[in-house]
Amino acid sequence: MELKLDTTDLLMTSDWDFAIDQQTGNLEILDNIDSEVLTQMIIKRVFSRKNDWALQRDCGANLEQYRGEEITESLILRIKSNIITELNKEQMLKGRNIDVKVIVISETELMILIFAKTDVQKDPVVISSSLSLDSYIPVSHKLRRV
Repeated sequence: MELKLDTTDLLMTSDWDFAIDQQTGNLEILDNIDSEVLTQMIIKRVFSRKNDWALQRDCGANLEQYRGEEITESLILRIKSNIITELNKEQMLKGRNIDVKVIVISETELMILIFAKTDVQKDPVVISSSLSLDSYIPVSHKLRRV
């Protein structure tokens, strides 16, 4: 006998409570929201360090490890690979739904662009952040809707 299940992802708040639709009073379904949840998950994963998360100490792209390095093609490839690897952990996103661009802005600053989409989303989220390598500071996070 084959068991087939229809599943629906429910939205949860940052306090791990089920989110309730204010208009209908129904549980909020993940694909009914724009991309806030995905965006926050990506920002937390990419711009956090190892040991930042009490229950998941190995989470975080740990971008501060590149501080002080000279910007080279090799460094750009390592940063891109690191971000993609982090976002693929625990099947958070599937590799085919992630694209990362790392663009040189100056001798010590990079622009990181992350394009991500889940299977239930119609449009990808685009997150951009400039990253200073002379002092690990993600300068800004901007969300653009496509």
